[in-house]
Amino acid sequence: MTQATTKKLNRAGASHSGRIMRITDKGFFGDLRLSATKRIIFNALYSFCQKGNLADFTYSELRDRYNLSYASVLRAVRDALKNCYQLGLTANTYQPKKAFAIPKHYFYIFDWLRFAEFPADGIPSTLSYNECEILSYIMHQQRRVRGWYCSQAQIARDLDIAPSTVSKVLSRLEGRKILKRSCSAATRKRAANHHERAYYIVNNDLLQTVKDRTIKRAKGVPQSVREADARTDRDRFYALRKNRAYAHVNAVTDELRKTALGREILELKARLDELRNEAQEQQKQRNMDTVRSILEKRQKIHRAMKEKLETFGYTEQDLEPRFECLLCHDTGWRIADGRACNCYIPPTGGHA
Repeated sequence: MTQATTKKLNRAGASHSGRIMRITDKGFFGDLRLSATKRIIFNALYSFCQKGNLADFTYSELRDRYNLSYASVLRAVRDALKNCYQLGLTANTYQPKKAFAIPKHYFYIFDWLRFAEFPADGIPSTLSYNECEILSYIMHQQRRVRGWYCSQAQIARDLDIAPSTVSKVLSRLEGRKILKRSCSAATRKRAANHHERAYYIVNNDLLQTVKDRTIKRAKGVPQSVREADARTDRDRFYALRKNRAYAHVNAVTDELRKTALGREILELKARLDELRNEAQEQQKQRNMDTVRSILEKRQKIHRAMKEKLETFGYTEQDLEPRFECLLCHDTGWRIADGRACNCYIPPTGGHA
């Protein structure tokens, strides 16, 4: 990519002068049914390839730029290269194939909109990609056609998004005072298929205020502060996951502590954990006879604990945490090698 283009499409996503095309031509990317993640990646790669540029973004850079998981980006890029006749891969850069087509219908989604924080129930939060997409589409249509009326069904068809998702997104945008819908008897009569059409009014004053605040925040915050905020978000993410993993265990434990039999079960569970640690230590020292003796003790205690648990209607799984990620046990660091786990999902406004 040229230096000017690279600067405009800042790799870290900090530049708010950039934009990507959202192509609405049916079948432009083949016959694929695109999810929100794939729509982001497909349209982004195509946009970066304009005017002879090469999109030399890595998976990690695309993940950070669009607040997606690494696995989601990986699947989306692979599908793009496998199924999309518009894109190819050459020397680790994405570029248009020879049969390069210019879309007839498209609109732009500006970078700053994805990073802007709008009030939701009194708490500032970012927009989801579906919200950015639908809001940008309405803004585009209003600039193109004065007095633009449209039904939710038409928006769903044009953007290839589920009608229920469109309905939820429009309600959320209204709740945040970004958008206002005006319906009347006259507009309802215009819909030949009996779908209610509405005139959409975008709160441009609010958008301009939020845009100025977003750009000022991006320019004014040092990189060290942004990195510290990212670490805090990561720690909070795994703290919440860990609380969810142990929520059921804590509830069962509190219930067992109320009776003498329950407290006995908890003592047996603690003894099982101690013997497991002893067996691991003896195995490291290659004392296999001792290991076998410890495992026999564990088996007897395990049977006794299982029988006592059945009187409460519980199983041994009720005393184990329910981790969402088995690679890191919801700690953020993989058990196998101690490296950072890819299951982390940066905070966003959420997908509809």
